[in-house]
Amino acid sequence: MTLDKVAVVPSIGIGDGLVMMVASHRLKTLGYNVDTYSPALCSIQDWFIGHNFLPKPSIENLENIFSEYDLIILQNDNSEFSKKLISLRKENKLKSLSIFYPSYEKHKHEPLHPLDRVFNDQKPMVDNIATAIASLLGLNHTSKNNGLMPPSGLVHRKFKNRVLIHPTSSVTERTYLLDRYLHVAEKLRLSGFHPVICLSPKERESLIEQIPPNIDAPIFESLSHLASFAYESCALIGNESGTAHLCSNLQLPTIVVSACKKRIKLWRPGWYKGAVVTPSSIIPNIKGSRFREKKWKQCIFPSQILKRFDRVVH
Repeated sequence: MTLDKVAVVPSIGIGDGLVMMVASHRLKTLGYNVDTYSPALCSIQDWFIGHNFLPKPSIENLENIFSEYDLIILQNDNSEFSKKLISLRKENKLKSLSIFYPSYEKHKHEPLHPLDRVFNDQKPMVDNIATAIASLLGLNHTSKNNGLMPPSGLVHRKFKNRVLIHPTSSVTERTYLLDRYLHVAEKLRLSGFHPVICLSPKERESLIEQIPPNIDAPIFESLSHLASFAYESCALIGNESGTAHLCSNLQLPTIVVSACKKRIKLWRPGWYKGAVVTPSSIIPNIKGSRFREKKWKQCIFPSQILKRFDRVVH
């Protein structure tokens, strides 16, 4: 495949941006001129030396902007943005579009093109993207390196007892109970660890009154600030989120609390060893009641999280 200018288009989240940077960095290391359309990563530009991040253009300008590229790699998320790009290929206006499908359904999506890749839902996203970009470029080996490099002066895992707890996520249905995260934090504190609640400025504003004064919840002014703090910590406990992917990317063990064992196989952090805590399969999930699905937050206990933390960290 002869290329020069390539656009990589992740979905909107931080985690999506980080995993799709595997494709961007592989292309860059091979000499391609790469633009990554990820506003979520703009505030961590100093961790990706030599990479170019751009905001996503308006839907009305997609044809004009992307027609300049020799190849466009899209992480399909079934959004109107993705659908518009795909429709432009269908109309032969963007023939160089390659679609990476985290999941693919024949009745829902367009017929597959030779440039498209469908992910294996038994493997993490980052592994799938490494495989997809290698396949697309005709390479015989994969790499999960996405180019993330800490600025000078930071010391990896400097604070060996500092544990990040990220109790929020972008989707309420996938967010575990705050009071149980605080219980985990208190147990860790009593065991000699230094738990730190990790929140965006907006999240902190709405939740800070619920956090006990003996548990730290510092202000993280930017994603770069959070990355620096995380890099010098020892582990993360939290929901399925961009912060979990970031910590895994920083080679920290992660313990992710999730509603669904099947879904998390694809969406779990995949750079570094970690664990996933989900409701027991013994709990009934019979069609009609879906007890496990609806009550998953009540079906996971702090003791399970702490046990998994102990196994992974020690």
